[in-house]
Amino acid sequence: MNKRSAFIMFVILISLLPFQSSETAFATTNSPKSNYIVYITGKKADIFNKPVGKKIATINQSYNESNDPIPTPNTLLVKKFVANHWVQVTHKTRGGKMIKGYVQTKYISANYISADYAVIDSVNGLYLRKSASSKSKVIITIPYGTRVNLIAVSGSKNEWYKVKYNVNNKSFIGFISNKYVR
Repeated sequence: MNKRSAFIMFVILISLLPFQSSETAFATTNSPKSNYIVYITGKKADIFNKPVGKKIATINQSYNESNDPIPTPNTLLVKKFVANHWVQVTHKTRGGKMIKGYVQTKYISANYISADYAVIDSVNGLYLRKSASSKSKVIITIPYGTRVNLIAVSGSKNEWYKVKYNVNNKSFIGFISNKYVR
């Protein structure tokens, strides 16, 4: 048997093996609801001791290292989302001080430059739908504060996001309205 025949035989044998996609071959990790990084939208974000409480700090969107003209984004670590569009966060300053408090969700984004993630900002959760329409069948409700993987933008005005939501070792792909995400 020559090399070409051996290669063809190998390809045929491989094609006969049962196929299992990578999504089902490995257990999926749940989409996080806490302990993930978010970025500041706008020029700054005020941190409060409690929702609608006393302001304890202001964090700029970014900072510059001494010899680097390109700004570095400041990040916040999500601890948990609380009612009425507030999120509990921590932030480590450049000096090493840890700031713990609350920020309004309108001042955070799941992405800095790219669009890899979206965070659900609807206190009642958000319907994941089969297609990009509010009349489409609901697949599952994604809880408030959950980060989902962004796959694509859809709709005539880009008003829908196609996302992947992982929960209990299952993956769900569908569409969410961009009105209720950060």
